[in-house]
Parts: sequence; structure tokens; C-alpha cells
Amino acid sequence: MNDRVRLTGGLSDFKETSENKTKEATLFAGRIEYKKEGFSVYGIAQAALRKKNYDYDQVYTIGTSQEFFKNRVKLTSEYSITNNQDDRLRARIDVRANDRYSVYAGYELSELDSFNTNKFVVGNRYQFNDQTSFYTENQRLKERDSRANLQSYGMDYSYKSNHSINLSYQEGTVKEQGQDYDRQAISLTSTYTKPLFRLMNKLEYRKDYRRTQDLDQYVTTNS
Repeated sequence: MNDRVRLTGGLSDFKETSENKTKEATLFAGRIEYKKEGFSVYGIAQAALRKKNYDYDQVYTIGTSQEFFKNRVKLTSEYSITNNQDDRLRARIDVRANDRYSVYAGYELSELDSFNTNKFVVGNRYQFNDQTSFYTENQRLKERDSRANLQSYGMDYSYKSNHSINLSYQEGTVKEQGQDYDRQAISLTSTYTKPLFRLMNKLEYRKDYRRTQDLDQYVTTNS
């Protein structure tokens, strides 16, 4: 529209398979954003044109970000409401110590079916070169019937300007329905982007070491 106001839209096809259950949806989203000197505010509207075992018909989001200290500190906040009933609040701070090293922390509060879900994330990232970066991240999750403390280690590699690969390993403890068990997971993600196109494919293998029986899961996500 002009240098400060940008209007974009996109169509995506989502598919996730886990434990013999498949979620599918065709999603359309529109975004309007206003940017000025390190500050931006934006709104997003998303609707499901087609769905199968997919929970979200409509998602409306408003967010803002502000950069400080010559773009070394960035604050981001976002609020979403889903299906006119479930809402979600996110906040995040990114601090860039130098051109290669940065740290970040984020908090997410969700109200789903009249129950609050909390997620706290803290991590750091090292930019090894123009193509490769490494990161570590700790997540603490609190949901209706479960608790989790998970540590992740990952690498991002961009071998082309519009094509990147992520490899990550995750381990930690989960408490679910009064039972504690260890979890390990490894995932591989490929992302291809164009100005009006984005394709993401993810394959994850997850193993839960439960008292009675170990549980193996394969999760694939395409969008």
C-alpha cells in the first residue's frame, strides 16, 4: 500500500499425522501491518476453508513490536482469540549481545475450555556463519492434565536464501495424570519460502519412557 503500511494474504494447506490420527485444514489468512522506525503493529485474520479433525475455524490476532538500543533489544506482544471463545496472550524479549550471540525469553498464557495453560521459554542462539546457527532452549509447560520441563538443542542451516533446514533434539520430564516419565524427541524440518509462497515439512520421532510401557510416536506436519 505504501512504505509504512503493508497488506498481505496467503493460502496454506495443513496436515499433521500422529498416533493414527490425521488433522487437515486449508487455511486462508490476511495480515495488515504498520511499521515506523523500529515500531510495528499488525492484525491477522485466519479462517479454515476446509477442515478435518481441526479445532480452529477462525483466529483473530493483534500484535505489536518495538526495538530499542540500536535494534539490540526487541519486545514483542501478541493477543489472539480463537472461535470467539479461546484466547491466547504471548510476550517475548530478544536481546542481541553482539552480531553473533543473542538470548531470548517468552511467556504464553492460553485460556482453553475455561482452563489456563502456561508456557515459559528461555533460550540462546549463536550465529556460527551466514548459513548456520545453533541454539539451546528450555521450556516449562503447564496444561490441564500435564506438566513438562523440556530442554532442546538445535541447528538451523540455510543452504539457499529461500530454503532452510532445522535439526533439533529434545529431552526432559513430563507429568501426566499423576505419572512421571522421561521424553526424548528428534525432529527434522525443511522450509521453503517465496514472496507469495511457503512450504514447510516436519518429521518428528518421539519416545516416552513410561512405567508400564514405552510409547513411540511419529508425527508428520506439512503446511
